[in-house]
Amino acid sequence: MRLADGLSGGVVVAGAALLLWTASGLPDMPGQRFGPATFPTLIGIAMAAAGLVVLWRGGAERPLFSIGTLGHDRRVQVAVLWLLGGLVAMLVLWQPVGFPLLAAVYSGGLMLILGVRPLPAVFWACAVSVVVHLVFTRLLLVPLPAGPLGFLL
Repeated sequence: MRLADGLSGGVVVAGAALLLWTASGLPDMPGQRFGPATFPTLIGIAMAAAGLVVLWRGGAERPLFSIGTLGHDRRVQVAVLWLLGGLVAMLVLWQPVGFPLLAAVYSGGLMLILGVRPLPAVFWACAVSVVVHLVFTRLLLVPLPAGPLGFLL
């Protein structure tokens, strides 16, 4: 499945516009030079610039949408279904199962579908999900649910 660069660039520019619009509604911090809208605004400007470059360069190179290998390769079909199903599962199971288990199963399953050997797939899925969880919860202080592994993490 391929999307033309022009369409991808347009989606990025639209996302940047949404981000800039949302950031403009964030309240200012009294007595602070930079408020909560500063970082999202910078990200939105960078996204818009990158999206415009992609939109400009990819104007009419390819058709807007082509099924390509999606219709022929069984592994790609399963991977797409795994990605979409995994997103729905994460929405439903986020609190009871927790981030580390969900991320490990989600990424490990995708690696197995895409042909990574089982032992490295399981190792990297578990290691990366635990490291990401620890970075977000301990360094960035983002409250990710730990689920049944809460006593370990």
